[in-house]
Amino acid sequence: SRDLGLLDEAIADCSQALKLNPRDLEARMCRGMARSAKGLLEDAIDDCTKALEVNPRLALAYYNRGVFRRDKGLLEEAIRDFDAAIDVDPKYALAYVAKGVAKRNKGLHEEAVRDHTKAVELDAKLAQAYVNRAAALIDLGSHEKAIAGCDLALEQNPKYGIAFMNRAVAKMSLGQNESALVDFGKSIELSPSPDAFRCRAIVEFRL
Repeated sequence: SRDLGLLDEAIADCSQALKLNPRDLEARMCRGMARSAKGLLEDAIDDCTKALEVNPRLALAYYNRGVFRRDKGLLEEAIRDFDAAIDVDPKYALAYVAKGVAKRNKGLHEEAVRDHTKAVELDAKLAQAYVNRAAALIDLGSHEKAIAGCDLALEQNPKYGIAFMNRAVAKMSLGQNESALVDFGKSIELSPSPDAFRCRAIVEFRL
């Protein structure tokens, strides 16, 4: 976890830099990230907006603002920001991933699958795109495809706990309980969560 005192120092240093040069985009973006890490999402959004006033073609500012807006539950605004980032940089794979997550949060699962698919077309090593696509595929009942996607994610990152979690959920839905149990165990080992413990308990009860 981040040291909150160091975040405060980073915010203060960036603020001093911006007093000296209000057009310093690196300081503006850095302060936005530090503010976000402290949960100051409105202030982080404001930093991105001010950065875009200086450079309206700064894809990272659209992307970050979209993430901060998504975290606030402002999904429509977030999607517009991700689209703007992609308009500036059509090969911005992470922007497609972030848009796919926002689409899934809106219940637009098929659109989310398309966005994550575009992301892996742009960057076949982007493990989080496979994992997030798998989550949307599970929502759609496409469990075999979800498992295949998690397999691809784990090829890129063998210690990706969420990939084990999503694969386990898909296997559980298919009645592959013994294999799901192993995957839930790996997920708990790598990134423990209440969902993983609860789902493992359900599988243990089934067995």
